[in-house]
Amino acid sequence: MEARARSLLSVQDDDVLFAHGGCHIFAQVLHEHYGYPLISVRDGAGEHNHVACSTEEDNVLDVYGWWTRVAYIKEEGADLGIGFYPLELDELKKQFVSGRGKGFYVHPDFEDPARDRAKRWIEAYRAYYDGTNKCPIPGLSRVKKASGSHIHSVFREDPASSKSGG
Repeated sequence: MEARARSLLSVQDDDVLFAHGGCHIFAQVLHEHYGYPLISVRDGAGEHNHVACSTEEDNVLDVYGWWTRVAYIKEEGADLGIGFYPLELDELKKQFVSGRGKGFYVHPDFEDPARDRAKRWIEAYRAYYDGTNKCPIPGLSRVKKASGSHIHSVFREDPASSKSGG
């Protein structure tokens, strides 16, 4: 197995994987399963680059469930200047990379197992994705226990390199 794929998949918590390096996989699975439109959630500085879904003008749907855009910004940091932008699947795929570098990682050693994990997660929390419970999943926090240095060591070539997606 490719080394980066092994590192990413070794993350025990699916919510960490799909918030820090695999958001594009999770959003694609949601898009395929429910038909939700994809969105890019990013700031101007490139510190925040996330792929999610949105079914209405004021919401964000990702691994953590449904959020209003205001609540999402508050949780991530209001000072980041986060914006929400429609994203076509073709546009997302143009940002795919199979090795290190700027973009969303899709090496087959990573993509296939990550898709399987995303499907299992969505099934386990189906009511939070199918529209039954339009709220964040109880007990999960956007602020996760993974440290910045751990995230960099797993998901980025080095902390000073270009930001990767996710």
